[in-house]
Amino acid sequence: MSLQSRLPIACWLRFALGAALPLTLSAQASAQSAPPHRHDWAWPIYEATSPTKLTADDLIETALARPSMWTSNGEYQNFGAARFQGVDPHPGIDIRAKAGDVAVFPASGQLFGVQNVSQCEDASTGDKCRLFVRTDDGLVYYFAHFSIGGAPDGAMVRNYREALNNAAAGTGSTRVTKQQQAGVTRAYRSPPNWDHLHLTIFDPAQTYDSLDPLEFLDRHTVSMTGAVLDIVDDERPQVGAIDFVADGGSVNTAGFCGIELKGAVDIDADLRDTFFTSRPQPNPFPGRDTLHDTIGVKGARYLVRPIASATSTSSGTWYQSPLGCAGTACGNWRLRFPSADRGAGLIASNNDALFLTYLNADAPVAMAGEPGPSLWDVSRTTQDHVISGTTPFSFIYILTNGVNENSGAVNGSWNTASAEDGRYVVTVEAWDADGNLGQRSLPVTVNNTGGASAGTGPSWGQIYVKDSDADFGQIPSTLGGEVFWASPDIIVVPKGQSVAEDAFASSFPLVVGEEYAVYVRAHNHGCTAVSGVQASVYTATPGTTLGNVRPVSPAGWAGDAVVVPPGGSKLIGPFLWKVTAADLDGGSTGHRCFLAAVHAPTDASPAQPDPALWNVVNEDNVAQRNIQTEELAFAIRNVNPAQGQSKLVIELTDWPSTDATFQLLVPQASQLSGAWTYPVESGKYVLNVATARLETPVWTMPGVSQLDAEVRFTLPDGVKNRKVTVTHQLDGNVVGGMVFFLSGQDVVK
Repeated sequence: MSLQSRLPIACWLRFALGAALPLTLSAQASAQSAPPHRHDWAWPIYEATSPTKLTADDLIETALARPSMWTSNGEYQNFGAARFQGVDPHPGIDIRAKAGDVAVFPASGQLFGVQNVSQCEDASTGDKCRLFVRTDDGLVYYFAHFSIGGAPDGAMVRNYREALNNAAAGTGSTRVTKQQQAGVTRAYRSPPNWDHLHLTIFDPAQTYDSLDPLEFLDRHTVSMTGAVLDIVDDERPQVGAIDFVADGGSVNTAGFCGIELKGAVDIDADLRDTFFTSRPQPNPFPGRDTLHDTIGVKGARYLVRPIASATSTSSGTWYQSPLGCAGTACGNWRLRFPSADRGAGLIASNNDALFLTYLNADAPVAMAGEPGPSLWDVSRTTQDHVISGTTPFSFIYILTNGVNENSGAVNGSWNTASAEDGRYVVTVEAWDADGNLGQRSLPVTVNNTGGASAGTGPSWGQIYVKDSDADFGQIPSTLGGEVFWASPDIIVVPKGQSVAEDAFASSFPLVVGEEYAVYVRAHNHGCTAVSGVQASVYTATPGTTLGNVRPVSPAGWAGDAVVVPPGGSKLIGPFLWKVTAADLDGGSTGHRCFLAAVHAPTDASPAQPDPALWNVVNEDNVAQRNIQTEELAFAIRNVNPAQGQSKLVIELTDWPSTDATFQLLVPQASQLSGAWTYPVESGKYVLNVATARLETPVWTMPGVSQLDAEVRFTLPDGVKNRKVTVTHQLDGNVVGGMVFFLSGQDVVK
């Protein structure tokens, strides 16, 4: 018996991939156009298989890379008032290690600076050893917290000690080479159990502003024993709470309709991200149960839009951190030393001696006097790397304070006094080192006139239907990489089944001749009730333009008119629907696209009467849901006459790390050969999804073509409703997708 027939189907499958209105991705380019990654430096820290065993080349054998880390360039840690003065970032990355791990030089160059040289040679300490290397391409990296004193006395140690002492004395050869072993990590003393290697990259041409090391490091690492580990950022950033801080205005969190703003306010957001490896994970390291392995976001922006509008009232890029963009107004792309020190010549471009004099014997902390207080709210943030009970770490940034490299700090804010009173949606969108997107949206009220109750007009009472679970009425609904074809508010159940107001939008395989009930859930994110709300529902054959559009509800706006309270929701329906062969384009099984719109006399939508032309992404009153009727099988389609460059993106949400698998099986078609190198089983490529997010290599998909795929999975008993999203991109546009809600074997749904 096959796995897919053995496991109960507690999932709902949404149509063929490549079958919806095209949409331009709001990826990283939505904020800034970043230079390409380098990724040509060696990964610098590895597990040692035997700290005392030498190879023929006098090298300590290394196994897997140590990828787990804390902080990235631009993450601001709160180390307490004594050290953290609001302007003290922690530049670079801490790569979590275990005493005895092997450190290697990530790039070739000249070792020109050494701090605490005695610790660099000590056999038991080393946590204060710090090295500075000028690379062959003119950059400088700072390398710390290891020593050679306890390493075997071989050629590696003798040659390296000579370079180290020459650098300390300022004479002789100081050459080090990429992947040359630099020593072994030592037990970190303060705080204890914080064994790590620290790496920061400085740009001497820009007065030693610091750059993001992850833009340089190789993500496909091979150890000296041949062990390989792909280092990937496979999860979306999380945007937690969005808060507001008065900046000359006022914030009332208990206004007549929730958060109420007047005058100038700053927008805060709680941003976090994780950085993991491909499975299997490396050996555990100390403190993993109490310390987060995280590097934070790569960048973020905010958007403020009137409810139901695609036009921004206020927006800005808060932070970007890739290589390049020096001296421009494109955001805080690097950490800078204080302007007073640069202006006074205490730090001079391409003067390594002056740079070291400035740092003296202390750790190189880029003070970043301009971006520090603009990006970090020290009064409201805990340490980023410590778990306190069940409370996660927190990064709070004041997003509306811009920091531009050509103008220093900009004490910006959202001046609500320049906007009309009414309801607005604030969206914070964040992205990470690998381009994964995340977002959160929040409705707020602007009330500068001081009225005690809501005004009149559509913005005060606004209905909408969700395009995805993360849709809060923001336009476009795809901000943060969200899909537009997975509405939880189009609910299909067998005829006669009761449906609760908060019903989960599961569904059943559709059977020709059977009758079903279709409901539409309308939400109101306004401040006043909306009366007379009705709906219109259709099904269609997915495509670049929807075809075979067939009504489910009676003509016009239908269903008993409901009143949707402010902040609440109501179900409209049921609309009875009997599946016919014509619904499935003549077949007995297949896929369908549900379209639904809601309407009220004070909030009419959609603008286009033809449902085939409804703009799901940019109209908050319209939603789409794709349903697949065959169990764990679907089609990847190009419905266009011209060929296109295709890619699949598979995302596992809250997927167990053990005793769980997800595989996608795709026919070994000629169009995929040369592009895909996945293993083949019975004439099918097997895509074993071992990370939270997998992107396939791009392949050229012929016009009007189809690949029939299927799914295999395992989940532990009792685990239910684990979400899997499969998205099809064609020529850079999302053209379709599907969602699975999968459950373990003993779950009865």
